[in-house]
Amino acid sequence: MGPFDKKFKKFITNNIRVAPKVPSVNDKVGIDELKDFLSSKYPQTRKDAVRRVVEQMNLGKDMSSLFPDIVKNMGINNDDIELKKLIYLFIINYSLEKPEFMILVINSFLQDTLSDNPLIKCMALKTMCMLPIEMVLEYLEQPITDGLLSDNAYVRKTSVICLLKIYNYDLDLFEKLLPVFKGMMYKEDNSMVIGNILQFLMEMDSKKYLNITLTQYVNENIEKLVNILPECNEWSRVSVLNSLAIYDNQTLPLDPSSVYLLTNKVTPYLQHINPSIIMSALKVLFNFIDFIKDDSSVNIWEKLAMGIVSILNNPSFELQFILMRNLRIILSKLPTLYSYIDIKNFFLKMSDPIYLKYAKLEILDEVLNKNLRKVDVELVISEYKDYCNFEFNNEFIETVLNKLGDLLLLLDSEKDIHLKLNIIEFLTNDINYQNDAVMINLCKICNSYSRECQQLILTWCLSNWESLLFDRSKAHFINYITVLRNDVTSFNSILSAFIENISDEGPETQLMTINALIKTENLSALKQVLDLDVYSLEVKEMVTFYQRLFSNSNPSEALKFMNINQVSFNDADSLKDKIPANKLNYWFKNLGYLSSVLYHESEEDIPPRAKILYYKNNDNKEKIKADLLTLNDMIQKDSNELNLLDFEDNGNLQSTSAKDSKTDPIDDLLGLF
Repeated sequence: MGPFDKKFKKFITNNIRVAPKVPSVNDKVGIDELKDFLSSKYPQTRKDAVRRVVEQMNLGKDMSSLFPDIVKNMGINNDDIELKKLIYLFIINYSLEKPEFMILVINSFLQDTLSDNPLIKCMALKTMCMLPIEMVLEYLEQPITDGLLSDNAYVRKTSVICLLKIYNYDLDLFEKLLPVFKGMMYKEDNSMVIGNILQFLMEMDSKKYLNITLTQYVNENIEKLVNILPECNEWSRVSVLNSLAIYDNQTLPLDPSSVYLLTNKVTPYLQHINPSIIMSALKVLFNFIDFIKDDSSVNIWEKLAMGIVSILNNPSFELQFILMRNLRIILSKLPTLYSYIDIKNFFLKMSDPIYLKYAKLEILDEVLNKNLRKVDVELVISEYKDYCNFEFNNEFIETVLNKLGDLLLLLDSEKDIHLKLNIIEFLTNDINYQNDAVMINLCKICNSYSRECQQLILTWCLSNWESLLFDRSKAHFINYITVLRNDVTSFNSILSAFIENISDEGPETQLMTINALIKTENLSALKQVLDLDVYSLEVKEMVTFYQRLFSNSNPSEALKFMNINQVSFNDADSLKDKIPANKLNYWFKNLGYLSSVLYHESEEDIPPRAKILYYKNNDNKEKIKADLLTLNDMIQKDSNELNLLDFEDNGNLQSTSAKDSKTDPIDDLLGLF
């Protein structure tokens, strides 16, 4: 290297300034220092400072005093997407705490919506819609209009979602923008944008504002929607499938060729890696199952079963649980599926979490109840035995024992005697740590067993009744030996033991002891027991009734009246809670949603006042009348609580409105709001 080169290198080294480095997150740095870094002349220093501020904000530290300094950096480097994301995140976080600073960022947002970069333009639009929307509503009209008319599909897609947000805040502005949206809605060919258009139509009252329903739009574009499925991203594909899943084929029926095309295009997604797409595809086929002809596919039921099994094999336990809860609704609505799903798919695995084990047990119970003769019951019994032997959770073991007891009631006494003996021998010989649960399940229905089974049960019960700990199991035992008292030589001594300790027993045991005395017509012992002052509140009322009956009538007549029939704790017809028919359709249409997982209608959690306000905005007086009585009861309750001294005030809204026949009670009620 020559002398000139050395001098030149030294000159360059001395005159190049290195950008100051912002301290890392582990180093302490004050607000004043960060302000200096945010005002640095070096872009990288400012970017690092913004990143450090956001890190501190995420740690819970108050960085709101730096709002003006952060905002200054919005317009300095418009092409740096990472810097824009950091600044937008900061603004969203502090927009509610510092609303007075929002006016400072509006111009910068509007400049970003004019950017040639579609990512920056969409980021600005989405962020503006995430701010306290009242502050920016007046500035959103032009950016969204330009976005809906943009040549870029990503910008159009984002603008549709922003328009949907405006629908929830400002109907006047929303209606101004609707002609633009309506113009692009039918011309759109991009799968991403169509997915958001469908989501838009599903979430708003399209009939009122666009004069078209989702069903009409799908009917007019069915071929387009079905053909774009392969090119859709997963989000858009789910939207397209969900729109087909709620299509009303009764109102606007598709022709057979369209149903055939739809079926063939949708069934491949039953084997997709994304469970959301599988569930949406299942819902589509469930929606059109009544309109699919047998010759239009090999076997649609087999394909549906394959889709269900593919979700069951998903490694996510949460997804399996959701499917299990939904599967009970599906099988109740479409019992034909029972024949196409192998029951082994519902068997428990040792690695399953406890909530999934309970859900699988429910489905196994459901399948046995509805499809007993087509199931390998012996295999199921063997599985239940394994669960009892290898599971450590006592509550779960008790549940499995209850399922075995339910199975005893389902099996036919003559045809399935070997299966019944198999279960009874297992319960009486192998389960010596759950005597209470075994007692309850063996004594459920006393006369449903053959003589051979009855002898096994009776021998075990008489040998183990002294080890019972719980109230319900003792009550079942007393009821059982009372029915079979002619075969129990020690019946009187056992009953005497319970009478002696009746003050220490629970309410069910006390009541069943009294019932046993009534059935055996033991008048003297009954009077003695009724006169005791040892009963819990649950039994006291019944005991008082019996005492008055004895004092006011002939004892023999009273006994005849009180000699009630055998008490049954369970019944083969009510082994499973049945899903109400009116709710089954609702949950079937909402498969995959929270209401179908919890078996709870979403509208049940909405207060009646809020419902009426919503229906008022939607001009739905029929719905208002449905909730009027509930609201009247609420207002009456509030009135009585406030007017504690007026005990005779029984007025309500209905009686008040009846005085003025010229006024509509619904309008009067809405006037309260």
